[in-house]
Amino acid sequence: MIQKNKIIYALCFLAGILLVMGSGLLNTYGVTSFWDQSAVTFWSMSYDQYFWYIFFMRMKGLIVILLLGTVFGRRIVTRVFLALFLFLTGIFITMSVIEQGLSGIAAVLLAMLPQWIFYLLAFTVYERGRERKVIFVCALLVVLGCLAEGYISPFFLKKVL
Repeated sequence: MIQKNKIIYALCFLAGILLVMGSGLLNTYGVTSFWDQSAVTFWSMSYDQYFWYIFFMRMKGLIVILLLGTVFGRRIVTRVFLALFLFLTGIFITMSVIEQGLSGIAAVLLAMLPQWIFYLLAFTVYERGRERKVIFVCALLVVLGCLAEGYISPFFLKKVL
């Protein structure tokens, strides 16, 4: 039987797709401008500069999630953030496919896949963990995600875009 939270996650992803399809979001904020902007800003940086930028951004997010988890509970925080992630992923994939066709799917996968494997693992460990080691493991997974996002993703995106 399908769990209720999986249905909610699928509905969040679908809501992101329907938002793009039903609104003028693509006409206002096209993905092409995103790809062009990233080509100008992030490829003028070295890999090291980009890694440290990503590292500090993700660590701030990790601290916020850890603090919210102590206030509202780990399970609630991870489920809300996962639903938000899937909603935004639905928006991003739809805009990319409309703008670039099927190659947009490859671009989105290369832009997100390596690092988000580690970030989603950190969410899973954080939700299910009970000991103090959980924070260390989550931080380690986020650092590995930052390494993937700072060094692996740009390499592949340069090949695709």
